[in-house]
Amino acid sequence: MVKVKNVEGHYKVPTGYSSWLNYWERVMNKAAVECQKNGCNEKKDLVGGHVHKVGDEDTINLVPICQEHNHYTITDEIS
Repeated sequence: MVKVKNVEGHYKVPTGYSSWLNYWERVMNKAAVECQKNGCNEKKDLVGGHVHKVGDEDTINLVPICQEHNHYTITDEIS
């Protein structure tokens, strides 16, 4: 498993998408079903969270994550 951490900042949703989660679902061609943070099984209030791999702060990725865990001050690693 790849460990990631939340990224600080806000990013404009690309044109043609209603949210970052909508973008992720369409690009990945699957529905987001639960928060990707280990131990969290939240299925509601999901968003597309911007994260970076631990040790690689230059590359930003997108993962389905619940609102509770989607904040840059949360430093827990997500697998």
